[in-house]
Amino acid sequence: MRIKIFIVPALLILLIVLSNACGIQTNKNEGVSANEEITDTSIITSERRNHSTPNGGDYSEIFYYDDDGNSVDKKIATKAIVREYKKDGTLINEIFADISKSE
Repeated sequence: MRIKIFIVPALLILLIVLSNACGIQTNKNEGVSANEEITDTSIITSERRNHSTPNGGDYSEIFYYDDDGNSVDKKIATKAIVREYKKDGTLINEIFADISKSE
C-alpha cells in the first residue's frame, strides 16, 4: 500500500518534467480577431478563434508554416492549416492552405 502512495505522485512529477523538457505547452493562444491589427512585436505561429466556424464548429485554430513545414510567424508564413473543432475538442474539418502575399 505504501508503494502505491509514492508511485502516483512520482509519476505525476515525471510527467510534468518530461512535458517541460519536450516543450509541450498547455497554455492557449487566444490569437486576435480577423479585423484586429497586431501592434506589438510578438511572434504569432498559431491563433485560436472562439467563434462559430463555417462547418458548424465551435472554435478554430490556425497554424502557420513555411515551405519546409517549419512553424513560423504569421507575417512570413507561406502555408497554413486551419482546424475546426466542436466544444469537446472533436476535430470536424481541416483545411490546408497556401498563403500568397500581395505586394
